[in-house]
Formats: sequence, C-alpha cells, structure tokens
Amino acid sequence: MNEKRFSLLLLGVIIFLVIGVANIAQALELGVRGYYWFPAFSANQRVDTTSMKGTEFDVKNTLGVSNQSFWSGEVYGGIGKHHLTAMYTPMKYTSDTRLNTAINFGGTNFTANTAVNYNLDFYMMDVKYIYDIINMENILAGFSVGPMVQVKYVSGSTELKAPAIAGQDVKQSFSAPIPMVGLGAHIGLIANILEARAQVTGMGYS
Repeated sequence: MNEKRFSLLLLGVIIFLVIGVANIAQALELGVRGYYWFPAFSANQRVDTTSMKGTEFDVKNTLGVSNQSFWSGEVYGGIGKHHLTAMYTPMKYTSDTRLNTAINFGGTNFTANTAVNYNLDFYMMDVKYIYDIINMENILAGFSVGPMVQVKYVSGSTELKAPAIAGQDVKQSFSAPIPMVGLGAHIGLIANILEARAQVTGMGYS
C-alpha cells in the first residue's frame, strides 16, 4: 500500500472514530470545516545520497519559487472537554528557471545558468487532541483553553531536472511523522456563529 492510500485510509479511520464516539456519547460537537490560506513560502533544501551530501540552498532565491494558495479540509468532534480534529492539506510548488548558482541535488551536479524545472509536491495530515482545562462555554458566549497534543504527518516528493541535458533528472520522496505539543484556545459569540481560535505548538528533539 503506497503512502497516499495509507494516509487516506488513516483519515477515513479517524473520521469513523470521531463519528462513532460522538454518536455513542450523544456528541455535543461534530462537523467539518474548510480553509483557504495564503502562506509565505520560505525554505532551505538539501538532497543527499547515501555517499554524498547535496548542496543546501534557499529554494525561493535559487529556484524562483513563488507563494501559492492552498485549501485544507478538517473533520472535528468533541465530547465534553475532549476535542479531536483531523486536517488534510495538499501543497504543490513548481518553477521553471535558470540556476543562478551551481548545486548538487541528490548526487547530480547542476551547473550555474542551467535551465531547470523544479517540483515540490506534498501533503500534510494533522491530528490534534485538545483537553479543556478551562471551559466556560454557554449559549451566547464562551471561552475554553487547554493543552494540545498533535501529530503532523508530511509525505511527498521533490524533483529537479534539466530538460535539455540527458540524465539530469533527480526525484526523491520523503515522509515523516512530527509529534508536537502546545496550547489551544477558543472564544465563541452568539452560539459560536462568531468565533476565534488560537493554537501554539512546538517540538523538541535531543
């Protein structure tokens, strides 16, 4: 089973669990949300092989990648002080440019001024659990805040090729689960017709 099918299956299982648990407990909260957002792109990249380190470079400045907009879909459910969400976000960046510097990408040397095509295609799946330590929700207005545990799963591929030069086409796949912890807060007005959400997460490794 490839990673994309696995991720879709995982999302389906999460949706089923959210709906199932909500029905058993006569859930107070269940629904879907959609987002459309405009992130500012900034990234450094290095593609290695088992025997060679690639060149680390600024993707935006070296390859001329521009900002893009993306959609996200989220399923959420809540039972009392417990809240679970699952969000899926596909992202894709491409560019056609001439390299302004020489780089080694996955063991292949691309010289300066080479015409190249670049592609970064990936998706993110975020599963979050929040427990309300403070919950002051009521019909007209409310406020809640509590700790949050999140797992972000990222999977995709990156590719650089020089169409005019045989053999200069390098593609590498990647995937990684990223555990995170943080704090979530929610403010709702008029039965949550108007609402604001704030979340802060971070991760640490040693």
